[in-house]
Amino acid sequence: MKSTTNICLATLLIAAVPLGLLWKENASLRARIAAQSPAAPPPADGELAKSDRRGPIRVAGTEKLSAQKSVTGEIQWRSVLEDPDPVRRAGRFYAFVSNMTPESARAAAESLEDMRNRNALSDDEWRHFFLGWGGVDGKAALAYLDAVPENSAARWKNREAALTGWASRDVAGAQAWLKDHVTRSCHTRKDEPYFAEDLFKAVSECMRVTDEDAARDYLVAQTVAGHVTNAEAVDWIAGEWNDADAHDKAATLLARLLADESHQEIRCAILRKLVDEHRTKEAVELVTRFQAELDPSAVASLASQVAGDDSGKAMAWLDSLDKVSPANKTIARANIVSSWVARDPAAAGSWLLEARRRGEAAPEITASYATATVGMDPAAAIAWAQTIPDEALRHQTLLTMAQNRAAGNDTEALELFKAAGLSDREIHEAGLLPAIVDRRIPSAQASGTITRFAMVRPD
Repeated sequence: MKSTTNICLATLLIAAVPLGLLWKENASLRARIAAQSPAAPPPADGELAKSDRRGPIRVAGTEKLSAQKSVTGEIQWRSVLEDPDPVRRAGRFYAFVSNMTPESARAAAESLEDMRNRNALSDDEWRHFFLGWGGVDGKAALAYLDAVPENSAARWKNREAALTGWASRDVAGAQAWLKDHVTRSCHTRKDEPYFAEDLFKAVSECMRVTDEDAARDYLVAQTVAGHVTNAEAVDWIAGEWNDADAHDKAATLLARLLADESHQEIRCAILRKLVDEHRTKEAVELVTRFQAELDPSAVASLASQVAGDDSGKAMAWLDSLDKVSPANKTIARANIVSSWVARDPAAAGSWLLEARRRGEAAPEITASYATATVGMDPAAAIAWAQTIPDEALRHQTLLTMAQNRAAGNDTEALELFKAAGLSDREIHEAGLLPAIVDRRIPSAQASGTITRFAMVRPD
């Protein structure tokens, strides 16, 4: 029995040898058949993949990333964009952008642009693509946009996105590109300045994440160089200031800036922002200390803050400033008079009379008072305007007053302006209706009306 078993085992082993040789010989044939079989593109992350030997399996993110980096990456992202499910499509698209390589981004760009031109890709998706491309190859992304023929706002938004992506990975590289770009643009006048301003702010915003001081210093430097407006720079710098810390942050920043003419405009802009939005006692003290840096509008605004509704007190405070130029004080006083008239025209007129007696009522202040009161009492306003010694300023003030009074269709005011020296043509061009021009009162009567009692009668 035992010998019979041994004989059977020997027979099976001998038979297995030819089968093994046959399997080995057919290995190359099986490989060729497998190579010729169509392969389905790899599913997206989390989608089900089919197998002929087992049930459905889920594709891992690493496998999806590998597929996007392969030669068939173009097929992969195209299948993503053609997904009919909008929610799934959005998720897969942004995942694709997050996993891009320089090669896959460049391969996708032209086809994606074609889809955008066919309204198959939204502007937000197109911009997000450049944000991702800038993160992996900012130079290539921006070069692609430079080749776009039109100088449109949409292109600049995409350029801003690409530069933002680049700066998030390589700030120095993004800064160098932007510096070179601005230099080239200045020579060719190819781009509008306000577009470049957004690029500088985008780089600063990326820097702000890790080093706020460096981001601020970079933006200040670009402002001094003329690439960013003072108002935009200060809005960015002071965007997070509050009443509790605004004066401290402003003082620190002013101490860091060079005390020369190159930084005077941005110092003034910082102080003006402080006055306009953070009118605390400490802020007023700081601005008073730096009064020589203030522009006329900031001086007037600060004076109003110090005095509240007491415009007389505001004028007295202006007198106390010893580092503000007389010209700037005059402009500030004219601004205060304009707002004072709206609250108390008689008090404003009385102050102006006293200022004239002291020889401190500049013609610009009188013109401001006359223009502000013409809607309340044309006769008094015109009487004030006629006391302006400078002929050119007097005539221009009367023209401005006529324009301001045009909507009133005031026949008497019309004749008063004519008596004051304005021609029919000037009155017509100021906006008064032709029908009113024909309804005249005697010139002698008009001249007499100018000298009648007004709210405050000029000397």
